[in-house]
Amino acid sequence: MENRKTFKFREIEEKEELEKFMKLRYRTYFNCSMRNFLQKNDHKIDIDIYDLHSRHFGLFCNDEPAGFMRVVEHKDEIYNSKVYSIGRKYNIFNERDHSKNGLKKFYYPDFPFVNHPKIPKSVKTFYDKLKKSGEGLAEASRLMLMGEKGLSKARFLIECGVVLYVLICIGEKHAVINCDQGHERFYRQYGFKTINESERYHLRGRTTASSHLLSLSSIPENYHEKFEEMADEFLKTKQMIREM
Repeated sequence: MENRKTFKFREIEEKEELEKFMKLRYRTYFNCSMRNFLQKNDHKIDIDIYDLHSRHFGLFCNDEPAGFMRVVEHKDEIYNSKVYSIGRKYNIFNERDHSKNGLKKFYYPDFPFVNHPKIPKSVKTFYDKLKKSGEGLAEASRLMLMGEKGLSKARFLIECGVVLYVLICIGEKHAVINCDQGHERFYRQYGFKTINESERYHLRGRTTASSHLLSLSSIPENYHEKFEEMADEFLKTKQMIREM
């Protein structure tokens, strides 16, 4: 009989564990086709300004790191002092621009998905309208699998991300994600919709779809019961577990 493994998804709250994952992020990106998205450094740690206003989540297999994602919110909504401490340790952050007060005065695009010079005009227009209407947004970012890959493992990570969206945003925000053109079908099954169906653009050597948006109303009904059970599990135990 095939040995089943226990996968756990939970928030990374300890600074030492978060630093470990940031180094795993660097190693994972460096050894795949996503290496062009890295800010290469001698410390071999993947950390950027968006980590300062993100919640960070890890996927574990038998208690070993197996995946990661961060949920980026607006810099006015959340500040992660543990991330700041890690960035200061490696002289990547400074007090003037990256402290809690400094970050509010430091200008940069609000989210990773609008932080590229080649993004389609439709993406910028979409976000400008969102801000003008006062609608909120959260972005799932830095999704990655570590170690052995697998469709079931990837599916569980994405489903945990959708559940986080339901819990964190509570119907008040949209969720957005960028993905390669080849991964679009995977996200569409959960209700993600392309901001502009006709646009594709090249971003650092990869063909990328024009960002994907998720709203509570777009999550297919056949997933509602499953996601409600996962959300209830996370609220009660602060983790989601699946045997595979």
